[in-house]
Amino acid sequence: MLLLNNQTLNRWVYPVLITLCCFTGLRAQEETGQLDFIKFEWSNTVGTTRFNPVHFLQDSRGLMWMATSLGVVSFDGYSFRLFSPGKYQLSSSKIVRLAEDMHGNIWIMGFRNSRIVIDVMNSKTETVVPLHDFLGQEQPVEIPMRDECIYIYNIEGKIWVGTLDAGYLYDGQWRQVYQQKNNQGAEGGWFPAKSGFWIFSHENNRIYLENSTGDRLDSISDVRYFWLDNTLNLWTNQCRCSGGPVKI
Repeated sequence: MLLLNNQTLNRWVYPVLITLCCFTGLRAQEETGQLDFIKFEWSNTVGTTRFNPVHFLQDSRGLMWMATSLGVVSFDGYSFRLFSPGKYQLSSSKIVRLAEDMHGNIWIMGFRNSRIVIDVMNSKTETVVPLHDFLGQEQPVEIPMRDECIYIYNIEGKIWVGTLDAGYLYDGQWRQVYQQKNNQGAEGGWFPAKSGFWIFSHENNRIYLENSTGDRLDSISDVRYFWLDNTLNLWTNQCRCSGGPVKI
């Protein structure tokens, strides 16, 4: 097992659901050693509208939020509610990622014209404004992207937004913190480290450590899976293709 104390990443879990399932309890049966799940199921409809979530977020109040192609859907444990682009003036109808900032606001990220557009919702008043209005800026914030790739990391109220080419951070202030160098973009994933940034390449299953200027300082080879915990440790699962043992 390789554990690196040099990172911040929050990888989201994407369950594949035909109907939305909520596992509200888990009980071990001592006599059989088997697990008994207590499961509730809901239909993925709001009124007559059917939605398919592509991203999930549970906020600090316990509410569930879902990104869909129809807008944002919230769930309070009893019913679903749709925040549609037309009614709530969302900048995009194709919502792909959600995050919660240190103020309890919900960040809504979508695609529009090959760019990432971001709205910010006050979860208490349910008002939605574009990110530049939230920041008090005149110019709209639109992030160029390629291959419709977007990476979101949301730990302790800080929000990192990454593309294959650049990375941005909101920690009370919004700014760009990473730019690819010499066409060495994030071929498979971008995420911040305590000092610099990690770049994951699908082509050679390697994670690179870069400094703030884009110079590559170190790398980890033969990476199959990786995960960053809330104490900023990077965990990797490494496998030797020659048939050797899996290294964790």
